[in-house]
Parts: sequence; C-alpha cells; structure tokens
Amino acid sequence: MFQRNDWKWKKKEVIISYVKNVIRSMLFASLYVAIFRYSICAFMNLRGKFGKSNIIIGAMISMLSIYAEPLNKRIEFSQFISFKILEAVWGILKQMKIVNCIRNGNVYVFALACGGLNYFYNHEPEKMNQVFLSILKRCWESE
Repeated sequence: MFQRNDWKWKKKEVIISYVKNVIRSMLFASLYVAIFRYSICAFMNLRGKFGKSNIIIGAMISMLSIYAEPLNKRIEFSQFISFKILEAVWGILKQMKIVNCIRNGNVYVFALACGGLNYFYNHEPEKMNQVFLSILKRCWESE
C-alpha cells in the first residue's frame, strides 16, 4: 500500500515482497494454531485432565511462532496485543470484584494517550513512529 512510487518502476520487486510478506503472515498464523492445538493435547495427556491451565500454557508456547514474522511486524503485533491483554486482565479482575468500574475511564485513557503523543511530538519527535509524526505534522502545522 505504501509502495505506490516503487510500483511504477519496480513492479517485480514489489510483487515479490508482497508475496513474501503474505507467506510469512500465513506461516505465523498456521504455526500459532498448530502449536496451540498440539500443546493443549500434549498437556491434557500429561496432566490427565483438561483445565484453564492447559489453555494458558498452550497460548504461551504458541506465541513462539511470532518469530516467523519480521522484527518490525513483531513490534506492531506486541503493541496491538498488549492492550488486548490489559483489557482482558481488567475484565477478569472486575469479574472477581477486585477492582471497580472507573466512571468515564475511557476519557482518562484518551487524555493519557493524547498527552503521550503531545510529549513525544514536542520533545522527542525522533522517537515517534514516522506515520504518527507525519499525521500530527499535517494536522497541527497546517496554519
């Protein structure tokens, strides 16, 4: 998608790169599912019973398939999944009545995220993702 300038001059290289990325992503998904299913069966046979711990251990072991992806996609994947994990942990803690619901909590999270973006935009722009940086520059420097 972001290679449209290269597409004009290097069609063959762009197609090869695209096919390679698709195959790597399919390999990751296939490995994840295969390892997850195998590890659940293996731990069920070792323990002699099926429980939540089998699923947790299977998920932890199957995450090793992330190494089939290139490094930049691993970082994006970990950033995406970390928020889902935190949300799931919060939901579990809420069900166990360990934490209470925070009124207007989504507003606090949004304000925290905006504050983080503003800090990096103003003080350390070289550490920001270039896509975010270009979007912020278009929005805030178009006076």
